[in-house]
Amino acid sequence: MDKYIHKKGFTLIEIMIFMSLCIIVFTVSFTKISGYNKIKNNIAVDETGVSLVNFINNSRERCREEKKQGYIYFNIKENKMGFNIAYICKEDFYFPQGIVLESVNSPGGKIVIDNRGFTSDACTLKFKDNGGKTHKVTICVGTAHVEFKG
Repeated sequence: MDKYIHKKGFTLIEIMIFMSLCIIVFTVSFTKISGYNKIKNNIAVDETGVSLVNFINNSRERCREEKKQGYIYFNIKENKMGFNIAYICKEDFYFPQGIVLESVNSPGGKIVIDNRGFTSDACTLKFKDNGGKTHKVTICVGTAHVEFKG
């Protein structure tokens, strides 16, 4: 006769090992996801900065080609900016999801571009990313150089 009877079930050590493995898998997964979100945010910021510079430069080029004055206006409530010539909307730029237009320090809330493609005012455009960090796009007076400062 057997003195030992085998009971079905788990021992405390088996449960502890299982819980440890679950915690390790969860920790590794969490760090991978947070790293992915940071990379995704950085890509969105870089893409937005370059797109803003291109939008402003393309608007200047269009004014030169059509030999007409135009302006870029900013709509913070709708999170977009647009380019108009003679009160006709030529192009709109919508900020990507998670990127928020914060402020524009230009007179009248718009950038006026003359028929030669120059702006008479300096301007700084600020936008926030998913992490709340502020990024800037600046336009210099005279040279009309547009620069993204990540």
